[in-house]
Amino acid sequence: MKQKDFFLSLKSKKDISRIFSSGEKIYSKNILVRYLLSQESTGLPWKAAFALPKKELGAVGRNRLRRICKSALYQAMKNLFLSSQFNPTRSYDIVVHARERFNEISEHERILEFEGLISRLSKMEMK
Repeated sequence: MKQKDFFLSLKSKKDISRIFSSGEKIYSKNILVRYLLSQESTGLPWKAAFALPKKELGAVGRNRLRRICKSALYQAMKNLFLSSQFNPTRSYDIVVHARERFNEISEHERILEFEGLISRLSKMEMK
């Protein structure tokens, strides 16, 4: 399975501003996820954007953190999907805010944080 099977890039300014204005938030230790039910509510793939700190990291650090976040999100979605704990019926548009220190924690911890957030999102979906 490839990354595009689970999530695509969210590029539309209109969609991103809609998430910021009327979306909801869920938190973990190092991540904030803003989410909104997608207008194409078909399950997978979701649409994701990554909002990362500018001043502290600079361009190189921000791009590295973006790659780390994409990889961790993909691995978390893949792990949950393969273990049959994640089979969404709805599609979400999400914006991920990662703290600067997110790249300092181990890869396993990163994946666990995203798995926890995805699990919480899928539990909210059932309500």
